[in-house]
Amino acid sequence: MSRTVPDDAQGELQGILTSAAAVSMIVSPLIMTQTFAYFTGAGAPIYMPGAPFIVSMALMFAGIIVFLPALRSKFDPQSDMNRSVSAEP
Repeated sequence: MSRTVPDDAQGELQGILTSAAAVSMIVSPLIMTQTFAYFTGAGAPIYMPGAPFIVSMALMFAGIIVFLPALRSKFDPQSDMNRSVSAEP
């Protein structure tokens, strides 16, 4: 990602990435412990101690779905981004 932003915005990018990581480190344990408690408690609809792993898998798939269009446009030979690099004769 650092190649896609200008040099004078590198600090902003790093700040955003660090902030996103910090928020995920705060929110993730809260969500996963509540998921674990719900599926291993006495009133659980089904006993599934691996439920937090299923939740994390679903979140990873959601992230991949969001990321794929950007990845396709980057490596698509018809993309405007790739046309800007041209070989001189």
